[in-house]
Amino acid sequence: EMVTYRQLFEDLREAIENLHEEKILKISTINNLEKYVTRDSRLPNMLRRIRESGRKTFLLTNSDWWYTSHIMRHVLGDGTEDDSAWLQYFDLCCVDACKPKFFKTENILHYVNTKTGEKSEVEKTTSAPVPTVYSGGDHVTLTKLLGAAGPDVLYCGDHLYADVVKCRKHCHWRTLLIVPELLSEVSVSHENRGVLNDLTELESRLFREEADDLCKLKEEIWSNIKKLDNSFGITGSIFRAGTKLSYFGSQVLVWSDLYTGSVNNLHGYELTTRFRGPVVRLPHEHHE
Repeated sequence: EMVTYRQLFEDLREAIENLHEEKILKISTINNLEKYVTRDSRLPNMLRRIRESGRKTFLLTNSDWWYTSHIMRHVLGDGTEDDSAWLQYFDLCCVDACKPKFFKTENILHYVNTKTGEKSEVEKTTSAPVPTVYSGGDHVTLTKLLGAAGPDVLYCGDHLYADVVKCRKHCHWRTLLIVPELLSEVSVSHENRGVLNDLTELESRLFREEADDLCKLKEEIWSNIKKLDNSFGITGSIFRAGTKLSYFGSQVLVWSDLYTGSVNNLHGYELTTRFRGPVVRLPHEHHE
């Protein structure tokens, strides 16, 4: 029986949802933290420096408190028996965010009891639990809790659609997209920049060559495209196909204010650093 793309998508979606609902993937991760979750000494230093400067930090995640606490204790724990010691690095922590809905709908904000995991509505609770961890809410509420204006917030996320596109569409936060594959992409791009330059030159010749030479020229172009794509591995680059940007690459260019391979790369910059992308010109704006 032939399987349609819709059936394939639905089967994969069901399998992935089952992994999350049954916590199969999360339990396996927690049981093998050293294998699946990388610690980086730059992260606590960076967060500490941000807070010491008078700026604020926050953690926003779709994960529940149970999973979040295990991961963050591994990443930022101080080695003591205090399970919530890592919260000292954040002014605000919010779990169960339900992104991308977090950016476009109003959701009820809850407190989370860090000992039991039980939740209580903020508006119906007389005093906030200590330590204070929130669940749910929306970007408007979170921005108010931080005492910030929308453009003051730099939000870092690793999901192009749920973290960046929806954020940019529905609120004024700045966005930093995390692309773990970028380190490899940059390395391969530098090694093959001559191939890309040659390919660009070959394609420009399509409009200058005589008709008799076009077939040979097209063969040469395809040969260079395959050479370039294969240099990134079996699936090719996530950012481009030949001289053209991939759909992912074009969306990164349009929606993300910044992108990098790891949030820890910010550690190498002064907090006052201003980032500015290259000016993008449309075809009619080029004057030779």
